Amino acid sequence: MTRVQLIFAFICQVVIRWGILRIGLLVIGWSWYNGEGDIAVSCMASVILVLVYILLFIYEAIVTYKEYKKIKKPEE
Repeated sequence: MTRVQLIFAFICQVVIRWGILRIGLLVIGWSWYNGEGDIAVSCMASVILVLVYILLFIYEAIVTYKEYKKIKKPEE
């Protein structure tokens, strides 16, 4: 895998996870809006979802950086 492919894969993972986060927040907000849930529970679920997203982003960034450092630059 080249460095460009690695960076592209990282960006794709971030975009996909961002979409999943948005869908999760939409479902939580929609259930609260329809009166199916308590606002405190909805807020806590939203905070937990965002924290998990941030932790996954940090983990993926660290792993990607370690892989990036292992790949040698192409000789010119």
